[in-house]
Amino acid sequence: MMVLGQIARYLRWIGVASLAAALLACGDEGGSKLESQSGASSLMGRTLAEGSFGGQYVFVASTTGNRVHVFDFDTLQPIKTIEVANQPSEIHAHPDGKSVWVLSREAAELTTINVAALEVHSTHATGARPTHSYFAPGYGSFWVGNDGSGDVSVYELRSGHETRVLTGSGHHKMAFASDESGALRFAYVSNISDSTITAIAAGDPPSAVSTISVGSAPHGMDFSSVTRQVYNCSGDAQNSVEVIATEGAQIHQVVGRIPLPSRCGFLHVEEEGRAAFVTLKEANLLVRIDLQTQALSSFATGAGPDKFELDGARAFVSNVEEASVSVIDLQGAGQARSIPVGAAVLPGATGNAHRGLRTFETKLFVPNPAADSVSVIDSASETLITTLEGIANPSGIAIAGVRGGTTYPR
Repeated sequence: MMVLGQIARYLRWIGVASLAAALLACGDEGGSKLESQSGASSLMGRTLAEGSFGGQYVFVASTTGNRVHVFDFDTLQPIKTIEVANQPSEIHAHPDGKSVWVLSREAAELTTINVAALEVHSTHATGARPTHSYFAPGYGSFWVGNDGSGDVSVYELRSGHETRVLTGSGHHKMAFASDESGALRFAYVSNISDSTITAIAAGDPPSAVSTISVGSAPHGMDFSSVTRQVYNCSGDAQNSVEVIATEGAQIHQVVGRIPLPSRCGFLHVEEEGRAAFVTLKEANLLVRIDLQTQALSSFATGAGPDKFELDGARAFVSNVEEASVSVIDLQGAGQARSIPVGAAVLPGATGNAHRGLRTFETKLFVPNPAADSVSVIDSASETLITTLEGIANPSGIAIAGVRGGTTYPR
């Protein structure tokens, strides 16, 4: 079965997914146990089995441990570990809480986990060095940016069918433009090495329709349902956020620029679509951009702000260059409050480190990669509850179960 699994992975890699599925079906009566724990809805081409776990859980990817640690969300007690492929990093939960999706960068593999059974449901080959992943609007497909092969993998959630779409080279981020009904129209994929963005039209199959020249090293991106435009963190001379039209006569063109005090790296448009927020790591700022007037409001953070979560009138910002989370009142001008957490980087370390965070209900989870731990914060009182220890180089975090799941589609 090991050989059959390897052959099937190769067949999927070259685009012959149907032959790969047939090969695995011949392997044993219930399909390959290497590829899936079979067993009542369809997910990635296989029935999602019922299981005995009926709670709410926290899933933490251990990048150097090649496993996912599972904790009870309410008690924060460890439940089990789930082995996955080499170097798991980013992790999402479907909003229905039934599945968790894990990217293993060095293994070039996507793993889905059945939350009711707390076991691997299926595995799927990706392109080289998959790094960022996203559920498309409507949650009918899952998109993976393959940094090492200059393409994206698009998986249809029910069938598991993969379409590989060529883009530019280098690190990829994505933004998804939907129509008035919320259906996906275009995906925009940044190509950091080429200083371009690839526009991909939704369809069966999805296909690249335009290459957009932008400032150097495009990175953070998002779409506003109000302005119907995509916003991209650019490395141009003005450190601007570039504005890209998704419809009309100038579709797939840069139609404006919003200058910033320094280069932004992470960008998110709030749910209402009227404002975007960006972190400026070198300036230690969180900046709010009014997308209709382009007015800026700046808020001080800790050293090296990276990713953030918006919680009503507050923002929780993870800082990389100091061991803290900044809490910012977005309706005031007061100084940010600081919550101590573990370290993101070791002293003297070099490179472009990142730190995400994940919130669900009133708990905020912050990975501390240099401390092999995860800090758990009560967002209501803005206090540290506890620290989950013994997780080698924690990275992605997801929450899933009977009360739903979290996804961070950026």
